[in-house]
Amino acid sequence: MDKYVAVVCTYSFETTMDVYLFSTIQEGRKFLEEWILNEHQNDLDCGFNSEYYIESDGEYGRIEVHYADHTNVTEVKIGLVHD
Repeated sequence: MDKYVAVVCTYSFETTMDVYLFSTIQEGRKFLEEWILNEHQNDLDCGFNSEYYIESDGEYGRIEVHYADHTNVTEVKIGLVHD
């Protein structure tokens, strides 16, 4: 039986990842959307060329920050934590 929903954030520019646990898929979807929108706004406020995308089911999103010579990608996914 599933105990938790995990929201996992991975970064093309780091080897680390962040994992946030929630009790329901609805909580995870809400967090994913708020997190993506907040990070995207932070990028814009800092003057970066940033764009975001969130899947219609709310279980996947990504932020791309474009530079002259490369693009940084942050992916945010929902997964289930099993025993």
